[in-house]
Formats: sequence, structure tokens, C-alpha cells
Amino acid sequence: AVVSTQSTGRNEETGMWQCPLCLRDNFPELSEIWNHFDTSGSCPGQAVGVRVRLDNGITGFIPTKNISDSKVANPEERIKINQQIIAKVTRILYDKSTVDLTCKTSDLNAVSAVAKDVFYDTEAAEKLKKEKEEEEEEEEEEEEE
Repeated sequence: AVVSTQSTGRNEETGMWQCPLCLRDNFPELSEIWNHFDTSGSCPGQAVGVRVRLDNGITGFIPTKNISDSKVANPEERIKINQQIIAKVTRILYDKSTVDLTCKTSDLNAVSAVAKDVFYDTEAAEKLKKEKEEEEEEEEEEEEE
């Protein structure tokens, strides 16, 4: 593996070096980083996303860039194993029986321009929307008191 010294950083506060691949930052000497990913093979690399299983058993993938609106260096800091999350399907890969997802707040709050299919439960969606509006009104009234 060839890594430039520009991507290998030293923390000025701690004096420790950071692996440019897995971003582990507890190496006292630069040579230890090289051993970490060259000879020992212990460098796991950098995570590119999170594999998930939907309620219906289908597997999905959330790329790191779609985990949060703010930058996420390590997906494990935001999503834990067996944690339930709310996500939106961004792409269906029929040939692989999997989906790509996003759980960024901006994506979840965005109004979808995609047409609803014949199975979309418009009545339930309107009921949920009405309940949410009523809850928001109640919260506003409580704040005013």
C-alpha cells in the first residue's frame, strides 16, 4: 500500500500519528502506522457504509455520506449493531434483491417527487400527517402556557 505523508496526520495536541486508512490515531511513531497496514494486516480500512436488514428481511446499504447531514468519519459512532433506524429507500437493486438507503434528516424530511404506486396507503399517510399536525399544535399551546 502506498500512502502519501499528506494523508498521514499527526495530532499536534497528543503527538500521536493517525492511520490514513482506518483513521485510528494512537500511533506514537510513524513507522508503527506502516507496520499496522503493511505487515500485520490489522488495519480494517475505512468503513464505506452500513449494511442493514429491513423488517421484511431484505438487505440494504447506507453509504457513509447518507448517514447524516453532518460529516461522519466512522459509521459505528452513529449506528450501532441491532439499532433500529428510520431510513428512506433511494434505489432498488432488483437483480441483487437489495436496496440503497438514506437516513439523513434532510432526505427524510424532503417531499418525494416520486409517484406513489398502487399499494401506497394514502389514507394512512393522511391520518399520520393529521396526527403529527395535532401534536405540533398541542406542543405550541403548551409552550405558550
